[in-house]
Amino acid sequence: MMMLAALFGVTSVVGGLYLCVWLDSAGGGAIMLFCTLQFLVVLTVAPKYGLLARWMRLRNLVPQQIVEDVLTTVLRNGKTAPPDLIRKYAGEGKGLGKALRRMVQDGLLRHEEQNYSLTDKGEKEASTVLRAHRLWETYLKSIGTPEKEVHSTAHQLEHLDQAQTMAYLNKKLGTPKTDPHGKIIPG
Repeated sequence: MMMLAALFGVTSVVGGLYLCVWLDSAGGGAIMLFCTLQFLVVLTVAPKYGLLARWMRLRNLVPQQIVEDVLTTVLRNGKTAPPDLIRKYAGEGKGLGKALRRMVQDGLLRHEEQNYSLTDKGEKEASTVLRAHRLWETYLKSIGTPEKEVHSTAHQLEHLDQAQTMAYLNKKLGTPKTDPHGKIIPG
C-alpha cells in the first residue's frame, strides 16, 4: 500500500506537470486533474474491487434458491432428471441454464446424455435442503398452519440459513424421523 501511494503520488505530480505544459494551465489544477483521472481509472479497472470486476461478478451470479431447487428436484427424481423436469420444478427463467452450467462446473451435477445426475457433493447439498424442507413442514404442521399452506411455506423457508435453524427445529421437535406426509427426514 505504501509503495502504491508513493507511485501514485509521483506519477500524479509528473503527469500533472506534463498536462500543465500541454494545456498551458496552472500546475496545481493540472496535478489535481491528473490525480482524479488516475483515481477514476483505478476505480474502474481494479481487479478485486473495481466497478468492472463487480459488474462481472454480478453478471455471473446464480441465485442460491435456483441451485437448491434444482438439487432437490434431481434428488426427488431418483438422483437423475431430464432438463424438462428440472424446468418444470425449478422454473423456466433464463437463469436456469446458467445455474445448470455453474452447478456442473462446481461439481454438484453431472450432465450425462440427456439427463442431469447428482455427484456425491450435490447429493449431500440436496439432502441438506430436503432435510430443511421436511423439518419446516413438521414444524409448521405442529404450530397449526393450514394443510394447504404447509408445503408452499416450507418451500420458502427451506432456503434460510440452515445450520443453526435446522439444529433448533430438530431439537424443538424432538428429533422427528418423518414429516407430516410420512416421508423420512434425511439425517
